[in-house]
Amino acid sequence: MTQKRCRHSNRYHLCGPQTITRNKRVLVEKDIIEKRGDSFDFVDPLFSQ
Repeated sequence: MTQKRCRHSNRYHLCGPQTITRNKRVLVEKDIIEKRGDSFDFVDPLFSQ
């Protein structure tokens, strides 16, 4: 597996803000995380209602 290099170099190698926003949106759409107030939580499929 090759690691994709980001144009934006930073301490945590998170790429740019658009990439982070897009990744959060995709994770919400795939029901991996959900937004609760001002934070995001991982969805636990065993305890979902």
